[in-house]
Amino acid sequence: MFSRAFMLQNAQMIINSIESSVEPQMWKSNGGPGSITFHEPSQSLVIRASAEMHYMLGGAGMISR
Repeated sequence: MFSRAFMLQNAQMIINSIESSVEPQMWKSNGGPGSITFHEPSQSLVIRASAEMHYMLGGAGMISR
């Protein structure tokens, strides 16, 4: 079983990776309008961004299914 601290650390690493590699200027941490947060109860990333950004993250082949 993973510890809570390990889970939060991994979630932050994923967020940092996305914010630094996928259109970095789009993310709030880099001065843009988009944001990514971790919703711990559902262990999900909550992404607030344009439809185009959502497409890039999930529908354009970046993440293989």
